[in-house]
Amino acid sequence: WANAKTRAALGSKIDPNRPWEACFYPPDDAGWWKEMCKKIMTKYKGKVFDYEVWNEPNSGFYPHAGEGMIQRYVAMCKATYESAKEVDPNIKVWTCAPHNDFFGHWLGGCFAAGVAKYTDGILLHIYVGPQWMAAFDTWWTRYSGVAATLKKPDGTPYPLMISEYGYNREEGEEPALRHAIHQTTVLAGSGRVEGATRFHFHHPQGDKSYALFEAANLKDNPAARALRHLHKLFNGATYQPLKGATISPGTEGYKVAADPGDPWMPDNKFYALRVTQKGGGKVIYAAAWRGRFDYGKGKTVDLPDQAVTITLPGSYSKAEEIGPDGNIVPFKDFRSADGKVAFELQLPGVKEGKEGNPRAFFFYPAASAAGK
Repeated sequence: WANAKTRAALGSKIDPNRPWEACFYPPDDAGWWKEMCKKIMTKYKGKVFDYEVWNEPNSGFYPHAGEGMIQRYVAMCKATYESAKEVDPNIKVWTCAPHNDFFGHWLGGCFAAGVAKYTDGILLHIYVGPQWMAAFDTWWTRYSGVAATLKKPDGTPYPLMISEYGYNREEGEEPALRHAIHQTTVLAGSGRVEGATRFHFHHPQGDKSYALFEAANLKDNPAARALRHLHKLFNGATYQPLKGATISPGTEGYKVAADPGDPWMPDNKFYALRVTQKGGGKVIYAAAWRGRFDYGKGKTVDLPDQAVTITLPGSYSKAEEIGPDGNIVPFKDFRSADGKVAFELQLPGVKEGKEGNPRAFFFYPAASAAGK
């Protein structure tokens, strides 16, 4: 009922088998939307401090109704932002909130329409199928690069928040764990994310329905265990690249070929992060994998397994690996000398279009290991 006029004007009918599509369109009246926001924010004042404006508008009403809907969305952001500041200046309003946005088109369009006046930060929902794991960091680099050019009035970049990230419809839990490690590492390594919630994936059960696993659940399964470990990188922690960390053979980085259908075969990918956990504990997180970039035409590019050597500066009393079963297991195969540690890994390659497991580790500095 709130968007009946808009749907009628655009000739939209509600499919009884897909009633949720009626929610894709924005409300008819931004003034009504502001009134509703004020009522909700007043009711939850002092309890709720962050509001996300709409769910994935770029994959909702935007593609159904054309680019004029960007202005409608920005009007909603304006009403939400004004309501928040009138009710409680401590409330933050997060806008844009696209599903993916591979080249920043939605984000750029919203800012061109003036959303910068009505936002405290930029949201993103990320869903990338496992066949795109190797291309994910290429896309994320593009998106975060666009976001980095958007400045607050004081010249500082807007904070980024990931309020949904994951993927779905892949057989078994192990591919989900590979993707969780890869994707979370790339996000953290960018240094652009202020917080993240709700990493999840859908896993087919025997009845072919899809069960949702989240890091916050209490189930004792590999997915839940691994995701709880990875969430420590974001929630209640800060992180920065570990200077002086190396992998040999080295990384080449991803490049897009002149013909988008031509694959580019990158080599090893590697991140090492210094993580300061809530309460002051410190840990070094390192992850590496073999990858390839297959841009859009379904070409399969296999890469062989690769033996590598990783070197981390510092002194460490213990190390652990996120195992393929989602558990943390001791890792003792490292050498310490001259203020650094080194260890060898065999990185599984890409076979028949499917990537091997990333290898992910936690190293505990000698001075803080006892307080873990």
